[in-house]
Formats: sequence, C-alpha cells, structure tokens
Amino acid sequence: MTARLRGEAGQAFPIYVVMVAGLLFLAFAFFTVGKAAALRNGAQGAADAAVLAAAQESRKQFEAPFLASLPESMLDMFLQAHPVTGCPAAQAMAAENDAKLTPPKCVTMP
Repeated sequence: MTARLRGEAGQAFPIYVVMVAGLLFLAFAFFTVGKAAALRNGAQGAADAAVLAAAQESRKQFEAPFLASLPESMLDMFLQAHPVTGCPAAQAMAAENDAKLTPPKCVTMP
C-alpha cells in the first residue's frame, strides 16, 4: 500500500476563507462606490436647484428697475416691430385638444 501524505489534508479551507474574504471585499467596494455616486447625484441636484433659485431671485430684483428705466412706449414699439400673430404650433395644439386659443400670446422673434 502506498503511504498517504498528511501535509495536504485541509488545504481547501484556507482557499475557501480567502475567496469568501475577497468576495466580501468586492461587495463592500461596489456598495461604497454606489453610495458615493448616489450622494454625488443628490449634491449635484441640490446645487442646480440653488443656482436656479438664485437666478430667479436675481431676475425678480432686476425686473422692476429695468422696466422703470424703459421709455413709456417701448412695449408698443416692440409689439409693432414684432406683431402678435398667433403661433401656428399653438393653434394646432389647441385644435388637437379641442381648445380655443384666445388671445394668442405668441410673439414672433426675428
């Protein structure tokens, strides 16, 4: 009979432990990267909303002094140069939705 070598017994267990540890590390790494990406997206959305709010507030503060600085007939001159024609796209959309377009609010731009 051949003699069995005792040095190789139980070698699968350390390999199993290393593989499980490696898989757990990979799972942790994927979780961490995913969490970081989600936090970044949330921060980007908050930053975008803050910039839009600041722009709206700036526009509100700028509107009254700007309109006060215009000559009295500026709006009339603008409407004469760019008459309100009733946008064909708006009229088509109103017709598709069984709505009536009164008065037309579209201004043609040059």
